[in-house]
Amino acid sequence: MKENDYVSTNIQLPREQLKLLKHKAVEEGKSMGQVVRELLSRGLSGKGTVTPQGGTLKIPEKSPFAAIIGLGRSGVTDESHEHDKYLYGKPKSEWKN
Repeated sequence: MKENDYVSTNIQLPREQLKLLKHKAVEEGKSMGQVVRELLSRGLSGKGTVTPQGGTLKIPEKSPFAAIIGLGRSGVTDESHEHDKYLYGKPKSEWKN
């Protein structure tokens, strides 16, 4: 990429992520910017999504869902715990057996 193709930006990171980013940059002999660009490229290319814990979640390329993962954002952050509420209108604890 040419030097004039870059745009400066500011981001806010949790302290622990910044610490890990600095460590990774030193370990690999790269700038923090280069490490961030590589992580973003890998995450945005569909080859994996970088998790907040620094790992990579692999999505099988042949998965029928691979093409739609990440297309929408709902703003809902508790769907894994409260999925019954979102699917059926009330939490499981309120179901009648």
